Amino acid sequence: MAESPEPRSFTRISLERGAEVLVGDRAPFTAEIANLSMSGMLLKTEQPLEPGGTCKISIPLSENRELRIEALADIVRTIPGGFAIQFSKVLGLESYNHLRRLLLYNAKDPENLEQEFKAHSGIH
Repeated sequence: MAESPEPRSFTRISLERGAEVLVGDRAPFTAEIANLSMSGMLLKTEQPLEPGGTCKISIPLSENRELRIEALADIVRTIPGGFAIQFSKVLGLESYNHLRRLLLYNAKDPENLEQEFKAHSGIH
């Protein structure tokens, strides 16, 4: 009998929003967020990326793009039409707070998500 995968630390939410991705010296590109959590996200794009690499992610929150969530991330896996990242560092308290609020606003069960935040108070 196969073991079941380890449960995720954070709830993922579906989100239809673009994210800007910067990988090394490549030109920045936009990918569509498929799902998002406090620890990472799945992005839809046809841009080829390899697991093991790193990137910088920027999620604009306003029309003028002044409000944004920024993070450094590791590319952990690729799938046909996309890739998954794990945040290595959310850049700044403002980005962290924006990410937290975005998740709470879009969560089906905000109370459960709030409990996850409390259980992982040491994340940054």
